[in-house]
Amino acid sequence: MEIFDKISKIFILYLLLCNISLFSQQQDYPRDHPQLPEYFIPKNHNPYIKSLPQKSFYQSRDNWQYIIDTTWGPGVPLGDKLLIYNTYAQKVHDEFDGFLSLGLNFDSLYYHYLPEITDSTSAGAFAAIMAHFAYDLKDYHTYALNNNILNTPLNPGIPILILGSFTTVEHFGAVTTVLPDSTTLVLRVVPGHPLNLEPGDIILGYEGMPWKDLVTDLMDAGLPLLNFTGGCNSANNYLNLSCAGMNWHLFNTIDILKHSTGDTVHLSVAPLLNLNVPPMVNNEQLPVGNIPFPDVLSNECVTYGILDNTNIGYIYLAQEYPESTADIQFNTAIDSLKNTDALIIDMRLNFGGWALFENAFKILFNDYYRTIEDAYRCNTNTFELCPSGDYPLFEIQGLAPALYDRPIAVLLGPTCVSMGDLTAQRFRYHPMVKFFGKSSDASLGDNVGLNGFSGWTLKYSISDMFHTNEPEIYLNRREFPIDFPVWHNPDDVSSGKDAVVDEAIDWINNWVYPHNIALDKSYYVPGTDSIKLSSVIENPNSHQLTAKGYVHNLDNILIDSVSLTQQTAYSRGENWNGTLISPSVGDFFKVSVTVFDETDSTSFTLPNAARFATSGPVVLDSIYQAKVTYQSYVLRAYLRNTDTSQTITNAQINYVCNDPWFISFHNQTQYLPDIPPGETVSTLGFTTIFYDTLQFPGYFNIKVEISKNNWVFWSDSTKLLVPVRDEKNILPVIFNLDQNFPNPFNPATTIRYSIPKASKVQIKVFDVLGKEIRMLVNEEKPAGTYELTWNAANLPSGVYFYQFKAGEFTGTKKMILLK
Repeated sequence: MEIFDKISKIFILYLLLCNISLFSQQQDYPRDHPQLPEYFIPKNHNPYIKSLPQKSFYQSRDNWQYIIDTTWGPGVPLGDKLLIYNTYAQKVHDEFDGFLSLGLNFDSLYYHYLPEITDSTSAGAFAAIMAHFAYDLKDYHTYALNNNILNTPLNPGIPILILGSFTTVEHFGAVTTVLPDSTTLVLRVVPGHPLNLEPGDIILGYEGMPWKDLVTDLMDAGLPLLNFTGGCNSANNYLNLSCAGMNWHLFNTIDILKHSTGDTVHLSVAPLLNLNVPPMVNNEQLPVGNIPFPDVLSNECVTYGILDNTNIGYIYLAQEYPESTADIQFNTAIDSLKNTDALIIDMRLNFGGWALFENAFKILFNDYYRTIEDAYRCNTNTFELCPSGDYPLFEIQGLAPALYDRPIAVLLGPTCVSMGDLTAQRFRYHPMVKFFGKSSDASLGDNVGLNGFSGWTLKYSISDMFHTNEPEIYLNRREFPIDFPVWHNPDDVSSGKDAVVDEAIDWINNWVYPHNIALDKSYYVPGTDSIKLSSVIENPNSHQLTAKGYVHNLDNILIDSVSLTQQTAYSRGENWNGTLISPSVGDFFKVSVTVFDETDSTSFTLPNAARFATSGPVVLDSIYQAKVTYQSYVLRAYLRNTDTSQTITNAQINYVCNDPWFISFHNQTQYLPDIPPGETVSTLGFTTIFYDTLQFPGYFNIKVEISKNNWVFWSDSTKLLVPVRDEKNILPVIFNLDQNFPNPFNPATTIRYSIPKASKVQIKVFDVLGKEIRMLVNEEKPAGTYELTWNAANLPSGVYFYQFKAGEFTGTKKMILLK
């Protein structure tokens, strides 16, 4: 810090003498959302080039610096270079999250590169200094890229080093991945590849040297980098090796091990000059059946389907951006596949974004989980991190009793990053999830960009993250725990098989686990009723099993257990059940089932799969009803807690009606206040029931479901008789605005509204731009139901809105004039 402070003071004095403002050039992006990750499309070589230089860049080792300096010239003056470097370095010093986890001394990093910035430092050399400074911070969100240099066509000899898998690969025409020996395996190639590459071939290196040695040489040479760094060590090493093919412009020959013959061939890269293909996404996945890869370059986030000849759902989740698009697409996929026997969620390519998948998680989970939280720098003078308290952003609000209780295989790899990292971490809370592949990138945190320097993309991470139950264990740069480490291999790839997918399917088809755990009732008389518990257990290989059911209270204290016995074997599972006596106290309980595989000496527990109550019951005392319009009534239920000792909290009521004249409910679910023992309370609001007046016989068959924390424990029903009265004499009990009728209309339509008390009423009509068109009502009105007719003969066809204001109530509806 002392060195940095001294140099900073000297530098600021220099700026003042030169009349340069340190702060006039900088502007932070807003921090309400992280800056989105880049997916870089490198500039391909120019088509007029038909031959290679006599000596490749790599063979010109003695002239490397000269080539770097002369390719882009001297660049900007020293003061501008120092301004860029110091401004970025200062922001990193003040806000970057990773110094402690990296064990990195900022002063050493800063002073390592500062002396290299002189009057004679060329544009290319300065771009390399900035890129290497950011690279040393080991975070995907942290990079300093000179766009003018990196948009240079990748002609033979251009000294740009491409690292990582976050680029398109049309420059090479093949998607590659890394093998354990650090060579590079060809996964997919464009048809008619100029080098006759085939899936299963291995790129060994160039000009007789292994790529793992070449990339170290080229890093040390100070080339400008196009790189997105891995957070954890395995991802960072992987990303350094994965783009071997994308750097052919630095060499004249390439060394390939042909899978079909076992021969090593040394080929000129000259045929690649004829390669001209559209942008090609570098997703290290093999095609699965007829399920296409998402078109991420067109903002497609998710594709899905069911694997051929199975009932296994397959989802590619490629990004969480755009947020609303990703939310909708992932929710649609989960909802469509919720009745499958298993799910595979392939996130091996996931660029992140900001979608949190609340609706999809409500289908998958049945409980609440407090998961992840950000930690930011406590202040700019120390490198410690402090929790932000933003954990509500990342909570999982499962919707009971729904639970996807079948196997979920999540496939990960080093190109799952940012929000993809975070989504994977949140999936760890699902009891049915196992992870396959390799660690994700491990760069989870929030990030910002430094604006104001033309031609530069300068970004840096500002937060780490942690699980709230492990506050001292930060996740950036930490290996993700993989249950089944597996990756591609040449033999499988050459035959079109994806080893990671095959491993997941093998696990799905051979796993012993319980599902469809059920109770015969949801309420039991304490200490008296028998609880009948059943479960289906998958036992695909007919192993020797035992199983037990467990009852815990909501504080996770074990109350009772029962051994389950096998009943009848079915083709897709074995039915097991057991019986135990209900707990003797009034309370709420959750049920889990554990299966012990005696053959493999393993076990698996499915927790919180069912719930029951011995408290209550809560019963329907009465329902208040009042007519609102010609085809609707409002309802308010009164509910009584028959329990003599326990107050019922966090309860809700849901109305159900299956009569043929029933149309719909408005506010079908209502919250209840706390219900003390023996007392009666009403819902906190009204529910409106709409019905068909032509069929209505004068009553409704109403069922009410009473739940606590979204679990239904009690139900009751009643026949609600509706007296036939003169509608004109019925006063409304709530403010209400009906949809105009007819709609669409031409040119007149009727608007109906109700007010329960004397009020000043205004009804205005607006066009789609929000411009007021007409004032239809503007006067005091007594309580009652009213109709008005509006004639729009002098207006053009289009969409209009009518707004109703009365007292504190405001309602707006859309109508369509269609001439």
